[in-house]
Amino acid sequence: MATIRTILKKVRQQAVVKIVGDGQANITSADLAIADETIDQPNVQMNITGVMWSTPGSIPIVVSRGGTAILYLNGNDNWSMTQTMGFSDTANNNANIFVAMPANSLVYFTISKPAGFIEPDQQTKK
Repeated sequence: MATIRTILKKVRQQAVVKIVGDGQANITSADLAIADETIDQPNVQMNITGVMWSTPGSIPIVVSRGGTAILYLNGNDNWSMTQTMGFSDTANNNANIFVAMPANSLVYFTISKPAGFIEPDQQTKK
């Protein structure tokens, strides 16, 4: 079974992405942008603020950004980083999120969008 990536929530400042299956998946700024947002690619930031996962066996889910592994997720757990621990994972936060999944795995990401997603100008009258 290949991976299936689903955007569960996409609003200003936040998104939630679910990935299930085995194989590889990618999360990009274009995936997280709302239709009326302009992406300022050099300044994009996508911070991982929470993770919930399940994977059987000893092979972890590997999360990489910019070619560097930033998370190894084994077993079943969840980290609500910002609410519980007061921080978000900002490692290489301007790079796409690449996920390598072993068979029968599931992962949810809560991602904040603090920069690079420009909202439309609703103040200026045209």
